[in-house]
Amino acid sequence: MSMLMLMVQVGATPPPPGPPPPPVVVEQFAAARDPQPLIVTYRGSQARCGGTPVSPVHVEPPVPFAHFGGQSGIAPLALRFRIDARGRPVSIDGVDGRNYQTADVIPSFVAWRFQPDEQRSECAITLYPVSQPIADTDQATLVRYFAAGGGYGSPMTAQLVRRIVPAGSDCIRGWPQLLTQVTPRFADLPGDPGTITTTAVAFDIDADGRPTDVRTFSGRDNVALDRAAAKAVAQWRYADGPRRGCAYPLWRSSSDTLGAPDAPRGGGAECGLPDEWATPPRLEFPAAYKRRRIEGWALIGFDVAPWGALGNLRVLHAEPTFEFGEAALGVARSATKPKSNQGASNCSVMVQFKLDRGY
Repeated sequence: MSMLMLMVQVGATPPPPGPPPPPVVVEQFAAARDPQPLIVTYRGSQARCGGTPVSPVHVEPPVPFAHFGGQSGIAPLALRFRIDARGRPVSIDGVDGRNYQTADVIPSFVAWRFQPDEQRSECAITLYPVSQPIADTDQATLVRYFAAGGGYGSPMTAQLVRRIVPAGSDCIRGWPQLLTQVTPRFADLPGDPGTITTTAVAFDIDADGRPTDVRTFSGRDNVALDRAAAKAVAQWRYADGPRRGCAYPLWRSSSDTLGAPDAPRGGGAECGLPDEWATPPRLEFPAAYKRRRIEGWALIGFDVAPWGALGNLRVLHAEPTFEFGEAALGVARSATKPKSNQGASNCSVMVQFKLDRGY
Protein backbone atom coordinates (compact mmCIF):
# COMPACT_ATOMS: atom_id res chain seq x y z
CA MET A 1 0.00 0.00 0.00
CA SER A 2 1.72 3.16 -1.16
CA MET A 3 1.28 6.20 1.03
CA LEU A 4 0.93 9.59 -0.59
CA MET A 5 1.12 12.70 1.55
CA LEU A 6 -1.14 15.72 1.58
CA MET A 7 -0.83 18.61 3.98
CA VAL A 8 -3.64 21.01 4.70
CA GLN A 9 -1.73 24.01 6.00
CA VAL A 10 -3.58 27.23 6.59
CA GLY A 11 -2.32 30.65 7.52
CA ALA A 12 -2.25 31.99 11.02
CA THR A 13 -5.64 32.05 12.66
CA PRO A 14 -6.49 35.67 13.37
CA PRO A 15 -7.50 36.60 16.90
CA PRO A 16 -11.22 36.94 17.59
CA PRO A 17 -12.64 40.05 15.97
CA GLY A 18 -13.09 43.06 18.17
CA PRO A 19 -16.54 43.48 19.59
CA PRO A 20 -18.95 45.34 17.33
CA PRO A 21 -20.72 48.39 18.73
CA PRO A 22 -23.06 47.28 21.52
CA PRO A 23 -26.54 46.44 20.26
CA VAL A 24 -29.33 48.96 20.50
CA VAL A 25 -32.03 47.06 22.32
CA VAL A 26 -35.35 48.78 21.93
CA GLU A 27 -38.76 47.91 23.17
CA GLN A 28 -39.94 46.77 19.72
CA PHE A 29 -38.56 43.36 20.70
CA ALA A 30 -41.87 42.46 22.26
CA ALA A 31 -41.70 39.32 24.36
CA ALA A 32 -44.63 37.75 22.53
CA ARG A 33 -42.76 37.94 19.22
CA ASP A 34 -39.35 36.86 20.47
CA PRO A 35 -38.42 33.28 19.52
CA GLN A 36 -38.17 30.92 22.45
CA PRO A 37 -35.12 28.74 21.79
CA LEU A 38 -33.30 26.50 24.21
CA ILE A 39 -29.68 27.29 25.08
CA VAL A 40 -27.80 23.98 25.00
CA THR A 41 -24.46 22.92 26.37
CA TYR A 42 -23.02 19.48 27.20
CA ARG A 43 -21.67 17.98 30.42
CA GLY A 44 -19.76 14.74 30.81
CA SER A 45 -20.66 11.62 32.76
CA GLN A 46 -18.10 9.64 34.74
CA ALA A 47 -15.35 8.60 32.32
CA ARG A 48 -14.19 5.00 32.54
CA CYS A 49 -11.20 3.19 31.05
CA GLY A 50 -11.49 -0.58 30.98
CA GLY A 51 -14.31 -0.22 33.50
CA THR A 52 -12.19 1.81 35.94
CA PRO A 53 -13.34 5.38 36.73
CA VAL A 54 -10.95 8.14 35.64
CA SER A 55 -11.32 11.79 36.55
CA PRO A 56 -10.29 14.75 34.39
CA VAL A 57 -8.02 17.48 35.74
CA HIS A 58 -9.48 19.97 33.24
CA VAL A 59 -12.94 19.99 31.67
CA GLU A 60 -13.31 22.29 28.66
CA PRO A 61 -16.97 23.26 28.12
CA PRO A 62 -18.26 23.49 24.55
CA VAL A 63 -19.56 26.78 23.24
CA PRO A 64 -23.33 26.71 23.87
CA PHE A 65 -25.73 26.81 20.94
CA ALA A 66 -29.37 27.72 20.40
CA HIS A 67 -31.84 24.98 19.54
CA PHE A 68 -35.32 25.60 18.17
CA GLY A 69 -38.14 23.09 18.30
CA GLY A 70 -38.24 22.01 21.93
CA GLN A 71 -36.39 19.00 23.31
CA SER A 72 -36.71 16.91 20.13
CA GLY A 73 -33.41 16.23 18.43
CA ILE A 74 -31.24 16.91 21.49
CA ALA A 75 -29.55 13.65 22.46
CA PRO A 76 -26.56 12.44 24.49
CA LEU A 77 -23.28 11.79 22.71
CA ALA A 78 -21.35 8.63 23.59
CA LEU A 79 -17.62 8.65 22.85
CA ARG A 80 -14.85 6.06 22.85
CA PHE A 81 -11.26 7.19 23.30
CA ARG A 82 -7.89 6.46 24.87
CA ILE A 83 -5.65 8.65 27.05
CA ASP A 84 -2.06 9.24 25.97
CA ALA A 85 1.00 9.80 28.19
CA ARG A 86 0.30 13.56 28.33
CA GLY A 87 -3.22 13.03 29.63
CA ARG A 88 -4.84 13.95 26.31
CA PRO A 89 -7.94 12.14 25.05
CA VAL A 90 -7.08 10.80 21.58
CA SER A 91 -8.49 8.29 19.08
CA ILE A 92 -11.89 9.80 19.84
CA ASP A 93 -14.74 8.10 18.01
CA GLY A 94 -18.50 8.49 18.19
CA VAL A 95 -21.06 5.87 19.18
CA ASP A 96 -24.80 5.64 18.46
CA GLY A 97 -24.60 6.98 14.95
CA ARG A 98 -22.40 9.90 15.96
CA ASN A 99 -25.44 11.91 16.99
CA TYR A 100 -24.42 15.37 18.09
CA GLN A 101 -25.89 18.82 17.56
CA THR A 102 -23.09 21.36 17.67
CA ALA A 103 -19.79 21.57 15.88
CA ASP A 104 -17.91 22.40 19.10
CA VAL A 105 -18.86 19.43 21.33
CA ILE A 106 -16.11 17.06 20.18
CA PRO A 107 -13.43 19.74 19.59
CA SER A 108 -13.97 20.93 23.16
CA PHE A 109 -13.50 17.36 24.45
CA VAL A 110 -10.09 17.25 22.74
CA ALA A 111 -9.05 20.03 25.15
CA TRP A 112 -9.97 17.97 28.26
CA ARG A 113 -7.03 16.73 30.31
CA PHE A 114 -6.62 13.65 32.47
CA GLN A 115 -3.74 12.68 34.71
CA PRO A 116 -0.52 12.54 32.67
CA ASP A 117 1.82 9.53 32.58
CA GLU A 118 -1.10 7.14 32.97
CA GLN A 119 -1.84 5.87 29.48
CA ARG A 120 -5.27 4.29 29.31
CA SER A 121 -7.20 2.46 26.63
CA GLU A 122 -10.79 1.28 26.13
CA CYS A 123 -12.13 4.52 27.58
CA ALA A 124 -15.70 5.73 27.28
CA ILE A 125 -17.73 8.75 28.31
CA THR A 126 -21.20 10.07 27.57
CA LEU A 127 -21.75 13.79 27.09
CA TYR A 128 -25.26 14.79 28.14
CA PRO A 129 -27.06 17.88 26.84
CA VAL A 130 -28.24 20.51 29.29
CA SER A 131 -30.95 22.60 27.64
CA GLN A 132 -32.93 25.45 29.15
CA PRO A 133 -34.88 28.51 28.01
CA ILE A 134 -32.97 31.78 28.13
CA ALA A 135 -34.91 32.84 31.22
CA ASP A 136 -33.67 29.79 33.16
CA THR A 137 -30.08 29.61 31.86
CA ASP A 138 -27.33 30.76 34.21
CA GLN A 139 -25.61 34.03 33.38
CA ALA A 140 -22.17 32.52 32.73
CA THR A 141 -23.58 30.17 30.06
CA LEU A 142 -25.48 33.05 28.44
CA VAL A 143 -22.31 35.16 28.36
CA ARG A 144 -20.40 32.28 26.74
CA TYR A 145 -23.14 31.82 24.13
CA PHE A 146 -23.50 35.54 23.44
CA ALA A 147 -19.75 36.10 23.14
CA ALA A 148 -18.65 32.99 21.21
CA GLY A 149 -21.79 31.20 20.07
CA GLY A 150 -23.43 33.68 17.76
CA GLY A 151 -25.84 35.42 20.10
CA TYR A 152 -24.95 38.90 18.87
CA GLY A 153 -27.24 39.96 16.03
CA SER A 154 -29.51 36.93 16.45
CA PRO A 155 -33.29 37.07 16.94
CA MET A 156 -32.65 36.48 20.66
CA THR A 157 -30.36 39.50 21.13
CA ALA A 158 -32.92 41.43 23.17
CA GLN A 159 -33.66 38.51 25.50
CA LEU A 160 -29.96 37.79 25.99
CA VAL A 161 -29.04 41.39 26.73
CA ARG A 162 -31.82 41.73 29.30
CA ARG A 163 -30.47 38.67 31.12
CA ILE A 164 -26.81 39.72 30.92
CA VAL A 165 -26.85 43.42 31.83
CA PRO A 166 -26.78 44.40 35.52
CA ALA A 167 -30.06 44.98 37.31
CA GLY A 168 -31.45 48.46 36.88
CA SER A 169 -29.70 48.99 33.54
CA ASP A 170 -30.92 51.76 31.30
CA CYS A 171 -28.52 50.80 28.48
CA ILE A 172 -31.07 48.42 26.99
CA ARG A 173 -33.19 51.38 25.87
CA GLY A 174 -30.45 52.50 23.51
CA TRP A 175 -26.70 52.98 23.61
CA PRO A 176 -25.11 56.32 22.77
CA GLN A 177 -22.96 56.45 19.65
CA LEU A 178 -19.62 54.71 20.12
CA LEU A 179 -16.81 57.06 19.06
CA THR A 180 -13.68 55.16 20.13
CA GLN A 181 -13.30 51.40 20.53
CA VAL A 182 -10.23 49.54 21.79
CA THR A 183 -9.87 45.75 21.72
CA PRO A 184 -7.57 43.62 23.89
CA ARG A 185 -4.33 42.26 22.44
CA PHE A 186 -5.70 38.73 22.30
CA ALA A 187 -2.49 37.18 20.96
CA ASP A 188 -0.57 38.35 24.05
CA LEU A 189 -2.93 36.65 26.52
CA PRO A 190 -2.01 33.27 28.03
CA GLY A 191 -4.31 30.31 27.68
CA ASP A 192 -4.13 26.53 27.49
CA PRO A 193 -4.02 25.17 23.91
CA GLY A 194 -7.41 24.27 22.50
CA THR A 195 -9.40 26.35 24.98
CA ILE A 196 -11.94 29.13 24.51
CA THR A 197 -12.49 31.56 27.36
CA THR A 198 -15.08 34.29 27.78
CA THR A 199 -15.73 37.25 30.00
CA ALA A 200 -18.18 40.12 30.24
CA VAL A 201 -17.41 43.72 31.11
CA ALA A 202 -19.94 45.78 33.07
CA PHE A 203 -19.68 49.56 33.21
CA ASP A 204 -21.52 52.84 33.48
CA ILE A 205 -21.11 55.82 31.14
CA ASP A 206 -20.70 59.30 32.56
CA ALA A 207 -22.07 62.54 31.10
CA ASP A 208 -18.90 62.99 29.01
CA GLY A 209 -19.22 59.55 27.41
CA ARG A 210 -16.47 57.89 29.46
CA PRO A 211 -16.92 54.37 30.92
CA THR A 212 -16.81 54.34 34.72
CA ASP A 213 -16.94 51.63 37.39
CA VAL A 214 -15.54 49.14 34.85
CA ARG A 215 -15.52 45.54 36.14
CA THR A 216 -15.76 42.00 34.76
CA PHE A 217 -18.14 39.18 35.59
CA SER A 218 -18.98 35.65 34.40
CA GLY A 219 -15.41 34.96 33.34
CA ARG A 220 -14.08 31.45 32.64
CA ASP A 221 -10.94 31.29 34.76
CA ASN A 222 -8.84 33.55 32.53
CA VAL A 223 -7.75 36.40 34.76
CA ALA A 224 -5.56 37.83 32.01
CA LEU A 225 -8.56 38.10 29.69
CA ASP A 226 -10.64 39.73 32.44
CA ARG A 227 -7.97 42.37 33.05
CA ALA A 228 -7.31 43.03 29.36
CA ALA A 229 -11.03 43.32 28.60
CA ALA A 230 -11.63 45.79 31.43
CA LYS A 231 -8.59 47.85 30.41
CA ALA A 232 -9.79 47.99 26.79
CA VAL A 233 -13.39 48.95 27.59
CA ALA A 234 -12.21 51.69 29.96
CA GLN A 235 -10.74 53.40 26.86
CA TRP A 236 -13.99 53.37 24.90
CA ARG A 237 -15.62 56.75 24.33
CA TYR A 238 -19.26 57.54 23.59
CA ALA A 239 -20.94 60.58 22.06
CA ASP A 240 -22.89 61.30 25.23
CA GLY A 241 -24.24 59.91 28.49
CA PRO A 242 -24.97 59.15 31.17
CA ARG A 243 -25.99 55.47 31.20
CA ARG A 244 -26.10 52.89 33.98
CA GLY A 245 -25.61 49.15 33.92
CA CYS A 246 -24.02 48.60 30.52
CA ALA A 247 -22.31 45.28 29.71
CA TYR A 248 -20.44 43.63 26.88
CA PRO A 249 -19.15 40.01 26.48
CA LEU A 250 -15.84 39.08 24.83
CA TRP A 251 -14.17 35.77 23.94
CA ARG A 252 -10.75 34.55 22.91
CA SER A 253 -9.20 31.28 21.84
CA SER A 254 -5.68 30.27 22.79
CA SER A 255 -2.97 31.48 20.44
CA ASP A 256 -1.02 28.26 21.12
CA THR A 257 -1.58 25.36 18.72
CA LEU A 258 -2.65 21.97 20.05
CA GLY A 259 -0.60 19.64 17.88
CA ALA A 260 -1.88 16.31 16.60
CA PRO A 261 -0.67 12.97 17.98
CA ASP A 262 2.25 11.54 16.05
CA ALA A 263 1.32 10.24 12.61
CA PRO A 264 2.58 6.84 11.41
CA ARG A 265 5.52 6.62 9.04
CA GLY A 266 6.15 4.22 6.20
CA GLY A 267 3.84 2.96 3.51
CA GLY A 268 3.79 -0.80 2.99
CA ALA A 269 3.22 -2.38 -0.44
CA GLU A 270 3.19 -0.14 -3.50
CA CYS A 271 -0.12 0.34 -5.30
CA GLY A 272 1.66 1.25 -8.53
CA LEU A 273 0.64 4.90 -8.98
CA PRO A 274 2.79 8.02 -9.04
CA ASP A 275 2.23 10.76 -6.49
CA GLU A 276 0.83 13.19 -9.08
CA TRP A 277 -2.82 14.22 -9.19
CA ALA A 278 -4.87 14.96 -12.30
CA THR A 279 -7.27 17.03 -10.19
CA PRO A 280 -5.49 18.26 -7.06
CA PRO A 281 -7.39 17.80 -3.79
CA ARG A 282 -9.24 20.81 -2.40
CA LEU A 283 -7.61 21.29 0.97
CA GLU A 284 -9.86 22.68 3.69
CA PHE A 285 -9.25 22.77 7.43
CA PRO A 286 -12.23 21.79 9.64
CA ALA A 287 -13.58 25.13 10.87
CA ALA A 288 -14.44 24.08 14.44
CA TYR A 289 -10.90 22.78 14.99
CA LYS A 290 -9.27 25.77 13.30
CA ARG A 291 -11.13 28.02 15.73
CA ARG A 292 -9.57 26.17 18.67
CA ARG A 293 -6.22 25.76 16.84
CA ILE A 294 -6.37 21.95 17.08
CA GLU A 295 -4.38 19.97 14.50
CA GLY A 296 -5.04 16.45 13.29
CA TRP A 297 -4.42 13.86 10.60
CA ALA A 298 -6.16 10.98 8.86
CA LEU A 299 -4.98 7.99 6.84
CA ILE A 300 -7.40 7.40 3.96
CA GLY A 301 -7.54 4.18 1.94
CA PHE A 302 -8.83 4.13 -1.63
CA ASP A 303 -8.84 2.41 -5.02
CA VAL A 304 -8.34 4.13 -8.36
CA ALA A 305 -10.29 3.42 -11.56
CA PRO A 306 -8.42 3.37 -14.91
CA TRP A 307 -10.01 6.75 -15.76
CA GLY A 308 -8.59 8.25 -12.54
CA ALA A 309 -11.64 8.38 -10.26
CA LEU A 310 -11.09 7.48 -6.60
CA GLY A 311 -13.40 4.87 -5.10
CA ASN A 312 -13.81 2.65 -2.05
CA LEU A 313 -12.75 5.61 0.10
CA ARG A 314 -12.41 4.72 3.75
CA VAL A 315 -10.81 6.05 6.93
CA LEU A 316 -8.04 3.74 8.10
CA HIS A 317 -7.19 5.85 11.15
CA ALA A 318 -7.65 9.41 12.32
CA GLU A 319 -6.33 11.51 15.22
CA PRO A 320 -7.24 13.04 17.56
CA THR A 321 -10.90 12.52 16.50
CA PHE A 322 -12.92 10.74 13.82
CA GLU A 323 -13.98 14.16 12.53
CA PHE A 324 -10.55 14.62 10.93
CA GLY A 325 -11.22 11.37 9.09
CA GLU A 326 -14.49 12.72 7.76
CA ALA A 327 -12.77 15.97 6.73
CA ALA A 328 -10.01 13.99 5.00
CA LEU A 329 -12.59 11.97 3.06
CA GLY A 330 -13.94 15.25 1.74
CA VAL A 331 -10.42 16.23 0.68
CA ALA A 332 -9.89 12.91 -1.13
CA ARG A 333 -13.28 13.00 -2.88
CA SER A 334 -12.33 16.25 -4.60
CA ALA A 335 -9.31 14.68 -6.35
CA THR A 336 -8.62 12.42 -9.31
CA LYS A 337 -5.48 10.56 -10.39
CA PRO A 338 -4.03 10.43 -13.93
CA LYS A 339 -5.54 7.83 -16.27
CA SER A 340 -3.86 4.45 -16.35
CA ASN A 341 -4.27 1.10 -18.07
CA GLN A 342 -5.51 -0.87 -15.06
CA GLY A 343 -6.07 1.56 -12.21
CA ALA A 344 -4.92 0.48 -8.76
CA SER A 345 -6.20 -0.80 -5.45
CA ASN A 346 -5.13 -0.74 -1.83
CA CYS A 347 -3.72 2.79 -2.06
CA SER A 348 -3.59 5.26 0.80
CA VAL A 349 -3.03 8.93 1.42
CA MET A 350 -2.02 10.66 4.64
CA VAL A 351 -3.86 13.95 5.07
CA GLN A 352 -2.28 16.20 7.68
CA PHE A 353 -4.13 19.24 8.98
CA LYS A 354 -1.49 21.77 10.02
CA LEU A 355 -1.70 25.36 11.25
CA ASP A 356 0.95 28.03 11.04
CA ARG A 357 2.48 28.49 14.47
CA GLY A 358 1.50 31.74 16.12
CA TYR A 359 -0.43 34.75 14.94
